[in-house]
Amino acid sequence: MLPDLLQRLPSAEAEKKIDIALALAAIDARNTRVASTVGPILVAALRPQTTETKPDEAVLKAIAAIGEPVVDEIFKALEAADGIGALNADNRKALFMALQRLGRQAYSEANIYLLRKYQQKERYRDVQEAAGKALAAVLRPER
Repeated sequence: MLPDLLQRLPSAEAEKKIDIALALAAIDARNTRVASTVGPILVAALRPQTTETKPDEAVLKAIAAIGEPVVDEIFKALEAADGIGALNADNRKALFMALQRLGRQAYSEANIYLLRKYQQKERYRDVQEAAGKALAAVLRPER
């Protein structure tokens, strides 16, 4: 079943890609092939279509289940969303929420530096707060 879904993913319609990615993450999120294939799709799914669009809870949970392999993809998306406008701000907020869910799995000195940099230059208060929560979660010691 897993190989079949992985084969169908590249040719699937955009709407179905997210569903297939969520199914694959639910089946085996820690599988390196699954993580590398669905991670970019799930991170891209956090990009809002409108300012009314909120991050999908299932996508955030799937990203958290994948863990560390998706962190670089999140930081690439943060860099891409580093422009002005409400959609970019909402995208950054969703990406910070994903990093918060990942917590310590997203820890590295470079990531801490980037999170602090994004938080300091953020213009939107709610996004700045989301960056702060992500930073706190990433810095929180493991139990």
